[in-house]
Amino acid sequence: MKSPKSICLLITSLFITSCATLDGPTYSEIPQTIESGKSRVVVLRAPALKGLAWPSHFYVDGKLFAMLNNHGFAYTDVPPGTHVVSTGPQKNPTFRADTVSMEEGKTYFFRLKRGNPDVFFLILPDEAQKMLNNQNFRYQPLKD
Repeated sequence: MKSPKSICLLITSLFITSCATLDGPTYSEIPQTIESGKSRVVVLRAPALKGLAWPSHFYVDGKLFAMLNNHGFAYTDVPPGTHVVSTGPQKNPTFRADTVSMEEGKTYFFRLKRGNPDVFFLILPDEAQKMLNNQNFRYQPLKD
């Protein structure tokens, strides 16, 4: 007979892994063409045990753009120019913010790292492509 402690641990493990399961398309399955006259923002959340069951929030110009779980990514096309990208709780979306100048036709990749608070990094396209192609990242659109 299983002990109550073992059963509780099993149920908790199932809950946590089900929260982090994604089933959207992979990066190679999404449209790679950037809308004419736009820049592309791609944000990905690398796997981490810390905060596994909670999504990370990412904003562009103060507007919630993505709520990502482990191995999640999202993308959007924005007008070229200067944009404020940020992460933080919904009560304080610019808790960690940076201004990025974006050129037409280029893709800008950001990696979210779960923490207290979350942080993000602008990463090189080669590094992003390697991460997106070698790990099981799935598209996670923002749900209304």
